[in-house]
Amino acid sequence: MKKEKQININWQIVGVLAAIVVIIIVTGIIRPQFFKLSNIANVVRQNAALALVAFAMTPIIITGGIDLSPAANNALVSIVVAMLLVRGMNVYAAMTIGIMAGTACGLINGVLIGYLRLPPFVATLSTQCIVQGVALTITGGVPVTNLGSEVYKTLGIGSIGNIIPVNFIPVVVLFALTFFLIHKTKFGINTYAIGGNETVALWAGINVKKHKLLVYTFAGFMFGIAGVIAGSRVSSGQPYLSTGIELDAIAAACIGGTSMSGGKGTMLGTLLGVMLMGLLNNALNLSGISTFVQDIVTGFVIAIAVFVSMIRDNKN
Repeated sequence: MKKEKQININWQIVGVLAAIVVIIIVTGIIRPQFFKLSNIANVVRQNAALALVAFAMTPIIITGGIDLSPAANNALVSIVVAMLLVRGMNVYAAMTIGIMAGTACGLINGVLIGYLRLPPFVATLSTQCIVQGVALTITGGVPVTNLGSEVYKTLGIGSIGNIIPVNFIPVVVLFALTFFLIHKTKFGINTYAIGGNETVALWAGINVKKHKLLVYTFAGFMFGIAGVIAGSRVSSGQPYLSTGIELDAIAAACIGGTSMSGGKGTMLGTLLGVMLMGLLNNALNLSGISTFVQDIVTGFVIAIAVFVSMIRDNKN
């Protein structure tokens, strides 16, 4: 007799998909405007930066690490781009330099964590404070405005054919890139190996220091692009841009099945986690729920996601 193939069902993914469907149906019934193309485009536009931060956070968490610096990174990048645009620099050159600044912040995290062996929480908390301080110092705590670049503004709020948000394009491209790196290359294999058991990874010949440097530098690159997108949405450089985005990104990754203990996670799961977070916030907005209550809901979502992750890890 032929053996039947065993089908492995990722119940975490199934659960997230079910939650997304419930949110869509319930919100659509209560608030029919939820299904308007303008609202759907707005959801995508508002969560583009979060998606990029969550995509970058996933390999970090898979290695058993954490990064608390995305918001400060976003703020600094938006300020660098804004100040260069005010001085008349070409918009593409300004955005490139801004992304390089974000990548440099990630590189510093990689050095602190990979080579100086600082705990990720401590290292990234330190860089968060330093980068935020730099952003406030060079601006005096005042937003940088009057950028005078329609191209930059279009990136944040423009649409293709009045349907597809412009900033949706880099999200798709960078999701594909991150998916390929994590699931189809040696980079991904090493990422899972380090998160599963760092000592065994060392015995297997993986250069753990170098790999952590690469993971956090790549994250800085992604955070930098997220900072450009977030800054373009408000067409300014903001010292407190994207406040709390790191928590939303961690929540999205955990909701999608990424283990806070390391060694487990998928890019598809994170994408679905971002979708759930974005749809939930949009549903609350359409229902007239205050932002204060939304923060409470987000807090509960994070706690539940981590709790479910812990239960799953204990079972395994």
